[in-house]
Amino acid sequence: MRTSTRDAGPKKAAVFVYYGWLSISPSIVGTIRTLSEHGYAVDVVYLYNEEQGAFVPDSPNVTAVAVSQHRSRSRRLAAFLRACWNAVKGRQHSVFIGIDPEGIIVAGLLGWLKRVPFAYYSLELLAREDVAKTKGIRRLLLRTKKCLEAYFSRQARVTIVQNNERADILVKDNGIETGRILLIPNAYQLGHGNAICSESSLPKLPYDRKIILHAGSVIPQMCIEEMVSNMNSWPRCTSLLLHAPYATDHLERIREL
Repeated sequence: MRTSTRDAGPKKAAVFVYYGWLSISPSIVGTIRTLSEHGYAVDVVYLYNEEQGAFVPDSPNVTAVAVSQHRSRSRRLAAFLRACWNAVKGRQHSVFIGIDPEGIIVAGLLGWLKRVPFAYYSLELLAREDVAKTKGIRRLLLRTKKCLEAYFSRQARVTIVQNNERADILVKDNGIETGRILLIPNAYQLGHGNAICSESSLPKLPYDRKIILHAGSVIPQMCIEEMVSNMNSWPRCTSLLLHAPYATDHLERIREL
């Protein structure tokens, strides 16, 4: 499945996301948006999760390729690698960005093949001590993934991480030079092009109402539908505010309640 509204530009970036919740990941959505706002044409390859919904680009400079999640892990990986290669072959990219261990491995391999610099965006850590707690074939697979992640993260131009604690783990586990680590705390945008502190981006709420604020992912696991369905039992002076800087299929279903 391919969603494309791209307007070709002189600079190109490719982002590789080997999980299905891209559409509800504000850090990565914000990264893609920032790249497009700074003149990059962005190719995004990610795994599609029906429950979380498709990632819909909000810029004419972004192309998103969704890869179906096969039940077979080997088929899923093969399909993802094929999609990543198709997204970059025959094109001149300025940078590859790998999200989490699987992403940096793909970015590193393609960067080596295409002679393109790459960056690592680490959101979910795979620590050596966690790998050591596993057994059997799972331990072997995780150790292989960890070794590849460590190698390519050391070769990356920069590694982005949310805080000093996570940076310390990556420096210790992966041997990354501290000078190549960039700290960017997780942040949300309420609207395209608006900073969170911008008065124009804030919803207009009555002063005489009590506000119940849900800040986080708007996904089925957060029981948002149950919350909205039971609002009739709440005091009349109460309103529910969902913090959702991106549209998803689940959010559309909630709007219909």
